[in-house]
Amino acid sequence: MSVTTTTRQASRWPGLDGSVLLLFAFAIPISTALVNLLWPLVLLLGLYRAQQYGWRKLLMQPVVLASCALFGWMLVGIGYSAGGWHEGLQGLATYKKLLLIPMLSAILLQRPRVATWILWGFAGAMMLTLWMSFASWQLGYSFNRVGGYPGTAFKFHITQSLLLAATAWCCWRWSQAVAGYARWLMGALALLIVINVLLIVPGRTGYLALAALVAWWAVYRLRGWQLAVTLVASLLMLAALLLTQNPFSQRIHEGMADVQHYQAGQVETSLGLRLDFYRHSLLLIAEQPILGVGTGGFTPAYRQLTGFTEGLRAADNPHSEYLMIAAQHGLPGVLLAGWLAWAMIQAARQLPTTLQREMALGCLVVLAACSLFNSLLKDFTEGHVIALLAALLVCCRQTSSTPASP
Repeated sequence: MSVTTTTRQASRWPGLDGSVLLLFAFAIPISTALVNLLWPLVLLLGLYRAQQYGWRKLLMQPVVLASCALFGWMLVGIGYSAGGWHEGLQGLATYKKLLLIPMLSAILLQRPRVATWILWGFAGAMMLTLWMSFASWQLGYSFNRVGGYPGTAFKFHITQSLLLAATAWCCWRWSQAVAGYARWLMGALALLIVINVLLIVPGRTGYLALAALVAWWAVYRLRGWQLAVTLVASLLMLAALLLTQNPFSQRIHEGMADVQHYQAGQVETSLGLRLDFYRHSLLLIAEQPILGVGTGGFTPAYRQLTGFTEGLRAADNPHSEYLMIAAQHGLPGVLLAGWLAWAMIQAARQLPTTLQREMALGCLVVLAACSLFNSLLKDFTEGHVIALLAALLVCCRQTSSTPASP
């Protein structure tokens, strides 16, 4: 057997790193238990690859350095947490996903081909989610037994709609870069996912994600008649959805009713509670604008401020990652989180091809927009997706500028 044939066969086989991360990426949108089971193995592989690659070189990557700096400040925040050491350690544990960024980056910088296996694993999980979602909707039964709606598969409707919206973007953008049957297949898949997000899964977060993508794409890329056609088509589709009976119009009208009830003093509705969380979180930030209330200090500080110790109004997070970072970690936390976001945007902009750049930037737009109304970095699935995307950006940016190691 020739050396070339052996090399090709080896490149087709994922190896230990590829196998573990393939399964890890597949598990993130599907199984919390499996992700937790794989965490120690991913951590050990990451430490081993970081030792091989060199810690100093690893920390020269802006995304890695920013994530470590943010986690380090959260570690400092335990010392002055409003909830004490116990609450501080629990709060830090919810952000342990930040440690995945250097670990995954080390693996991918040493084994760049593993990135392909990660993408295949995550894409496979999203296709399974889509199929299970339609099956759940058809059967009128949620496979997610913990507060799930018909149409939800493995995760809550918020998480599922957000991830599917980002997947739809990648499929649509990919369809523009290929020809023949592949173009039609990817376009049809993107359309199917959009239908699922708008009409099957009752999640306003998914609507926000799609709206943010359309708005960003219109500003970023479209000009002249293309921009005009896109805006007109979007407005016509929005009008059609709002003027007919469907889950989309139902959720939008429910949201408008919630806002009216909140203005009338009735807080305990879906959007009413969120508006209440935002108002009190801003008051909390105003009290401690410099350092915040410390890691894990949001819940006790919020309950002390509002007097709500139980029930729906006793919030354990403000349902906004921006408010969560500002309330707990103050101005340094906001600056460090902004640095991490900026580093990821810069890494996305330095990817080698237009397709890769626009797919990555679109995913970042989804995460940035949805973080307004959800604590994505704190949440389990979304936080792991952010860590995975950050590591992929580090790897693809680096391998596009320097030759890959053998």
